[in-house]
Amino acid sequence: MQYNYDLITITLNSAKTLTRTLNSVLKQSKLPRRYIFIDANSQDGTLEIIEKFKIENDKFEIIVEQQTGKGISQAWNQALRHCQSDIIALLNSDDWWEENCISIVLEEFSKDESLEILSGGILYFKTLQDSSPNKISPKPTWQMSFRMCFMHPATFVKKSVYDKMGNFNENYKCSMDYDFMFRALKAKINIKTSKEIFASMLAGGQANSMREIARKETYEIARKNGCKFIPDLAYFLRKMFNR
Repeated sequence: MQYNYDLITITLNSAKTLTRTLNSVLKQSKLPRRYIFIDANSQDGTLEIIEKFKIENDKFEIIVEQQTGKGISQAWNQALRHCQSDIIALLNSDDWWEENCISIVLEEFSKDESLEILSGGILYFKTLQDSSPNKISPKPTWQMSFRMCFMHPATFVKKSVYDKMGNFNENYKCSMDYDFMFRALKAKINIKTSKEIFASMLAGGQANSMREIARKETYEIARKNGCKFIPDLAYFLRKMFNR
């Protein structure tokens, strides 16, 4: 089967990093069928970059909308309403894909049509000048009781999974992807991990800037999903070491 994919990027004053993200998409062996941008009232030239990108690329559909609500979860859910392809990808406006990312992803889905979620590794850069970024691979799912085992810029989900499970929980400001993957595991979604590096990530992001909220959400999600004792210890250690 020949798979297509839709791509979602949400933006808020992303002018400094967005061009790198967009260029990484254009370098893929197969372009998205539909690229959806949800912007949260950027004032720094972000929208001008997206408009230029839209004018210069007519081989795929590009949708640009202003966010109608608040928060990452709501923005992702707003974009998901426009998705129609087999596979859906989320790429942050300050992250970027490796050049062979999509070719590997589509090959994996084509080899196993029962596969529903594929998650690979990332390179984590502290700064753009970082010459030795950390390589982070997906972790065994038994570790979900105390941490997120998947990185959403390197995770690709079939649309049928969203149709089956629903979208992101808008009650969460930081850990909505953790909640989503927990739900996928409980629903026995067919998840495969790869040692391949799919994306690069720059330090920062909502969870890092709102650590106390992220800690509380992670704890709540783990406990909600039946984990005992370990989430309490993990929360205590994260608070002690400000992680």
